Amino acid sequence: SSAQRSRSGPSSAAASAAAFSSGMAVQQSLENVRMPQLRPAADGMPTFKLSLRVVAASVPGLDTPTCGLERQQPFLEASLGKLTRETEFAHYSLKDRGDGVPSGECPWRFGDTLTFTARLDDVFRQ
Repeated sequence: SSAQRSRSGPSSAAASAAAFSSGMAVQQSLENVRMPQLRPAADGMPTFKLSLRVVAASVPGLDTPTCGLERQQPFLEASLGKLTRETEFAHYSLKDRGDGVPSGECPWRFGDTLTFTARLDDVFRQ
């Protein structure tokens, strides 16, 4: 019994030391992680960022470009509250880009992300 204790004692102490060291390493790693923070706006209400990824569109009233010289190019305008954002002009492509959007259904392609700084009342305004 005392032999078992002496064998389990050092390995138990080594395991405890290893666990403690691992815990310290994790703590030090987490101290360097930057966590997101809500900051109140000037009126005291918290704000957040809302990003809208614009991938593709179908524009039935717009003619299909034939040789690239057409001047009609759609863009998207999105509004949230009092803010408005616009995409760059879309380009026409029938190539499948592998983004899950069938090219035949939505041939006008965008590559933009529109970002808004908003508050909850901007999103849930009635």
